[in-house]
Amino acid sequence: MDDLQHSTASMIAARDLDEPERMELLVPLRQWTEAERKLDKDKHDADSAKASIIRKITLAYAICKSIHHISQSVKIESVDALVDVCSIDNFVVRVSEDESEPGWKVKGLETVSPPLILKLNTAEVLDDDFFNKATISSGKHVRASMTIHSSKCWPFKAVPAAIDKTKEKRLLGLTGKLLRDVFVGIEREARQTKDTLLAREHMGQQRPNKKKSHPTEKSPAKLSQAERSDSVSSSRSEPIELLVSTEEIENSLSVALINALIDADLGVFSSDDAYQSFDDAISDLVFVLKEPEHFLFDHHEGRAMNLNSGKLYGRSREKQILKNVFSRVHTSGKSEACFISGYSGSGKTCLVNRCYEYVDAANGCIAMKKFEDTLDTSGQSPLTLTLSAFNDLCLEVNAKLTPDDALSLYNKFVEEFGESFKMLSRVLPNILCFDSTSSEQVESDLDNEQFMTVISTTSIPFLIVLDDMQWADPISVGLIHSVLSNQHSCVMFVGCYRDNEVTNNHIVLGLIKMLSNFDVSTTRVHLAGLKPNDLNHMISDALGMLPRFCRKLSDIICKKTDGNPFFSIALLRSLDGSAVQYSLRERRWTYDIDAVHAEDISPNVVHLILSKMTSLSQDCQTALIVASSFGIQVDLRIIKVLSTSQQYCMLESSMFTLVEKGFVAFAGSKFRFVHDRIREAAYGLLHDDRRDKFHFRIGVLLHYSISLADMEIEPDLLFIVTQQINHGVPTLISESQKGSVAELNCSAGRKRLMECNFLPSYSYMKLAASLLSSDSWISHYELSLKCHFYLAKAAYPCGYVDVARESLDIIIKCAKSLEDKMNAYTLLVLIQATNNPPEALTLAIQVKRKFMAIGDMFALPEDENQGKEREVMYFYSMIGTLAFRLKPECILPYISRYAAYAFDNRVKCKHTPNAIVSFASIMCSSLGPDTQQACKIGRIGMSLLKMYYPSSDAAPETILAYYGQIGLLNENIQECEFMHARGREVALQTGNIHYASLNLIAQISRALQGGTNLAVLKQDIQVHLKKAENVEKDIAVQLEKTGNASIEIPGLKIFLQLTDVLIDGESSSCQPKVIGTATFLKDILYQGQLMYSIFFGEIDQAFHIAKKIQTRSLFGNLLRDFYLGLASIDEYRNTKSEELLDDVKSTLSKLAYANQCSEWNFANKLALLQAELSSVEGNDTVQHYASAIKSAHSSKFIHEEALAYELAGRHRKRNDDIAEALDLLKSAEICYTQWGSTAKAKQMKNEIESLSQH
Repeated sequence: MDDLQHSTASMIAARDLDEPERMELLVPLRQWTEAERKLDKDKHDADSAKASIIRKITLAYAICKSIHHISQSVKIESVDALVDVCSIDNFVVRVSEDESEPGWKVKGLETVSPPLILKLNTAEVLDDDFFNKATISSGKHVRASMTIHSSKCWPFKAVPAAIDKTKEKRLLGLTGKLLRDVFVGIEREARQTKDTLLAREHMGQQRPNKKKSHPTEKSPAKLSQAERSDSVSSSRSEPIELLVSTEEIENSLSVALINALIDADLGVFSSDDAYQSFDDAISDLVFVLKEPEHFLFDHHEGRAMNLNSGKLYGRSREKQILKNVFSRVHTSGKSEACFISGYSGSGKTCLVNRCYEYVDAANGCIAMKKFEDTLDTSGQSPLTLTLSAFNDLCLEVNAKLTPDDALSLYNKFVEEFGESFKMLSRVLPNILCFDSTSSEQVESDLDNEQFMTVISTTSIPFLIVLDDMQWADPISVGLIHSVLSNQHSCVMFVGCYRDNEVTNNHIVLGLIKMLSNFDVSTTRVHLAGLKPNDLNHMISDALGMLPRFCRKLSDIICKKTDGNPFFSIALLRSLDGSAVQYSLRERRWTYDIDAVHAEDISPNVVHLILSKMTSLSQDCQTALIVASSFGIQVDLRIIKVLSTSQQYCMLESSMFTLVEKGFVAFAGSKFRFVHDRIREAAYGLLHDDRRDKFHFRIGVLLHYSISLADMEIEPDLLFIVTQQINHGVPTLISESQKGSVAELNCSAGRKRLMECNFLPSYSYMKLAASLLSSDSWISHYELSLKCHFYLAKAAYPCGYVDVARESLDIIIKCAKSLEDKMNAYTLLVLIQATNNPPEALTLAIQVKRKFMAIGDMFALPEDENQGKEREVMYFYSMIGTLAFRLKPECILPYISRYAAYAFDNRVKCKHTPNAIVSFASIMCSSLGPDTQQACKIGRIGMSLLKMYYPSSDAAPETILAYYGQIGLLNENIQECEFMHARGREVALQTGNIHYASLNLIAQISRALQGGTNLAVLKQDIQVHLKKAENVEKDIAVQLEKTGNASIEIPGLKIFLQLTDVLIDGESSSCQPKVIGTATFLKDILYQGQLMYSIFFGEIDQAFHIAKKIQTRSLFGNLLRDFYLGLASIDEYRNTKSEELLDDVKSTLSKLAYANQCSEWNFANKLALLQAELSSVEGNDTVQHYASAIKSAHSSKFIHEEALAYELAGRHRKRNDDIAEALDLLKSAEICYTQWGSTAKAKQMKNEIESLSQH
């Protein structure tokens, strides 16, 4: 040994350092150990202690690596040689002084014999935990490079040799003893032996003799470290080195590592934790150095498992998929969807959370919402929750913009929406945050697709996450579809759902299919259970143990839970204190593997969590019950309000205790259960028969406390308080309380109605009306009036027509004055117009006469001087609309009186533009001198609408009247299509189903007439039809009563038939269905059949169908005459009847007049009909055909451009100009293909092939 120390000193003296500029030194390991021991005694702060542990673990890695390399590089013959290799005096530490901390930083290691040089290369570990946000963790990636001087290996033989297992275990044991000396101190061996012998004598034990004793109760594998030390000591023939304990080394993991090395050489007394090879030991040391915060620093003292680290396990492939999707969205600017499925607790939410770092790095915005399975506690419908995600985006975007950029975006919204922007803040109040100077409080309705178009033009990508979509509703799904299918949006949407709770016909799977049909890239990810190795790492982190030390435990848990992460953690939590315990003596978690095996595990994770909750203090259990009664999360404001009461004075502090225990998370002033299963278990602490009473008392206490504090109840709190109190209706409230509860529900219902959230509004209002007493019209007159009217207003859009009519009848019967009955009459006429038009017409006339009869006696407040006039205008409007459908012979006098009343009384209201437009429509019912004047008057009416009433409930009717008649004479047809779509949106937002349906039918008509691609049009029709048919079951039957089903659904089916026949050419699929009394739907069908007949050359059918069309639309008549003119010319070629040409010439004069109003809509039709007439008359046709083709192309009428090419080609063919004919027919084939008519393109192809053969 002295020779070895002398050799060490000589080596240090003889060698110069390779890199003197780094201030590195070579220090004997003995000296380094003594210096570290002195530092350990002097250290006073935690940071120094941590640095010391990391230095020692780093050195342990270098020592294990060196000894392992030596064992593989040289041949060691004797046991004494093994001991010499592992002697503390055989090592020299290469160190550098660390300015950031006391002590020497380990840079490498050298051995004297055999001479080995080891250099350490380290790199900082980037923190993979996004939520802890430290850019660099305290961990290190460590690698070693080693060199042996083979010429100086004496007395060893420098030849590669595979060491046998016995010698390797002996080396492992010697390495453990060496590390024990490094960590504990060199004087430890003598002191340990002496103390042990004295202790045994004091306890009356004999000194160890040479006889080997065997443990009688426990096998060595099941003994604790202290017990095993005693057992081993008493069974050896001479005193041996005992295993280290936490009394000697404070760090429990260091103890475990050293003992696992020493255990390797204890033979039959080795524990299951003993290392079997150097590879295992080195692997563990590398693992520890990489994540020291998890394993080295004894975070788990005090029996706290690390169960909520937020770390993701075993999902690297799925994480990469999400990263790739976001990268594509960010770079391409095109929206994509990703749907994540899996059982509850499989880690769907945790996986999505890991995507946030990518969005944050791209300066993106995130909106995440979670659906709940009930409205009873949260008060939020799925639609409200979905809209709130878009509302949150406004704040996210604003936080990332400079004030100038935010104002610029604000101005873009104003420019895009125009006056409609004033309505946005009802649903998206945060839209006003972009203008810091705005204090305007306005009401709005939402066009989400238009909203995303504007906001997505910025360089900020969006991530919208909706969790638990198995509880989504059709309206929310439709909203997401409209956003993603918008070509101008840049959104990554992630939807999570439990696949075991989703059937084949669920709306989530329907959304996936619809998005694929609309060419929205869709990715599906399924999360199964974790693999055993991944679950092992998760359990390792939870217990702060190296994976190998808890593998048996994790394997059992994996089998019992199928690898479900949340279930596994819940099971581990339930084992805490029984089969899994924290040992204060050993400062680490221990487990009894047999007890874990024997544990009767419930297959229901909720039962596991519930059993753990019952061990909490009573205050914590009460806090869990209170929090769970509000849903998945509860606002801190509510907790603070409840904490002011004596009953719940400990509530706030108990909630933060629950945060520490891992049941609840706190962020953004909200307490949120870390998983919905925990919330379910917490709610299970409250017996079913006590829940309604508990909710009711919480609601009353909240309402009382808020009132006592003289606080103004905010909308979100209003819904929560009302929902809680409603649990007590009707059994728990007294007669005296009914009025107050009805007032609360009325307020909540009205606010939901203002948000166009009709279903929750209906629920609130129905409950409010049910609480009214029999004499409420005397005792609570104003409340009764409000309850019944808002109930009717909410019931009608939901399809509950009978409920709406009954409530309105009650108002008409019980209200004191005609003034109070106004709104009821208005809504009743609207409902009747949809359900029973003749009755609606009669009622409107009667009410109008009542209003006009009372004259100046009609008393209204001073600021509503034209109240009577406005009501009269409304009923004139309804009369005109109904007369147009039912009594067309009366339409002229009614509309004339309508306009005259508006002008004579100078009425300024939302119906005034409709009066002007309706009058203009009557003026241009036929072409003549007044047509252009009528167009001017109509434009004036639309200007007034756009300027003052763009989104009023009167706008859809005005848009329909203008763009269904006048607009087609002076606006391009694509603009008319767009405005009908706008009219439908406004109608839906204002709850007017009737005009929403009519505008939709008109919109699709314009799309078909304007040459929209047939495949795209078919998809749009299918989407609208799906929305109309997939209404919630309890509303579907009611919708039949609204008349909506007799207009919208049959109309959509007609259009679907028309697109099919134009695509496939199967005329048999376009036969009239049962359409009822809706004559205009028959006209739509006949016009479509007429188009088919002309394009597919069925001339006889064209004449037959044209006679059936009875449209009152001027544009419809012109279009019919145009197609009929083409049929007449084709027929003339066979019959030579001059009468047919006279009809064509009459049509040409009409088209020429219409062309003066709108060249866009009529120039190509005029030119094509003129070309066909010139063709049969033998005149020059070149100019007319070319003009028809050019005009159709300019107006984007691809179908009529194709028709012009086809007819021009046929003309050339008749004149034997085969080459020109072929070129024209090929162009026709291309255009028909672009239009989407497969049958016509095929027909052209066959004709071209036939003509080519001649």
